[in-house]
Amino acid sequence: MSSEEGMVASRAGLLQRLADSPDRLEAAAVEADTPLPDRAWSAGQILGHLIAVEVQVWQTRLRQVAVEENPAWTWTEPGFGDGLALTTQELLAEFRASRASTLALVGDLDEAGWLRVGTHAVFGTLDVAMLLREAVRHDDEHAVELERRRSGEPAGDRPPSV
Repeated sequence: MSSEEGMVASRAGLLQRLADSPDRLEAAAVEADTPLPDRAWSAGQILGHLIAVEVQVWQTRLRQVAVEENPAWTWTEPGFGDGLALTTQELLAEFRASRASTLALVGDLDEAGWLRVGTHAVFGTLDVAMLLREAVRHDDEHAVELERRRSGEPAGDRPPSV
């Protein structure tokens, strides 16, 4: 396999992980009104946060990197949006839709688009693949939190954001 073929395969795997996140979250989600220990977010708050991050962080940064030369990004900690107002199923549907929009943005990128970069105040210079890996990592952190809660393990403090 050539390095270009390997890069395309790696991108395909990354995009598949992004596409699979809503299913993983759905499998792990508990009802949004489950009583929680101090500092732990409810499932609704986690899902609302993931939606806010999807729109305010990932989609915004992908749009910026597509048109700006090396945009500068600060640490962003979105809250949990509608996480208290909507049901778990409504939040899951909204997350699916927002993730589909993110994947559409990435699908519009050509080779040069994938190589464009932005500079994050904490993470340094990130190309599109690196930014998407951060999105997967962030999804995974919150999915693990939901999975632990579902299995009865303490969720602990909520994980850091982006």
